[in-house]
Amino acid sequence: MTLRTSEIIFLLVGIVDFAGVFILLGVMLYVAKTKTETILNHLRNSSISSRIIMLWHGGPWGRIYMMSEVFGIMRNPEYYIKAGTLSAEDMKTFPRKLRQNLITLHKLSLIFWAVMMCLGLVAWLDLV
Repeated sequence: MTLRTSEIIFLLVGIVDFAGVFILLGVMLYVAKTKTETILNHLRNSSISSRIIMLWHGGPWGRIYMMSEVFGIMRNPEYYIKAGTLSAEDMKTFPRKLRQNLITLHKLSLIFWAVMMCLGLVAWLDLV
């Protein structure tokens, strides 16, 4: 059985994307383990920090969900400030480099998940 060029490309993109998703999950768990204290120290005046602390005790999936909450805070702080769960002072004092790294990690995870969904759609529609 020989594979066509399109099938080889589809297979390689799928393998790279699948590996990338798991690498990103590992990076998210690493960031959750090493940077949670820093994140919580800089969100001390915000009520959202108590929700983040509860997610920390939820095991690996709770920590991944915790990171998605932090991604949401970093991406749209205005929403959380208007809702009253985030202090504007906390966002001003949040480390710029850490915020940029969290937003970059979020963008990469969105890209990898979007590619995974597109590959699934291509396979489902039997286009390859």
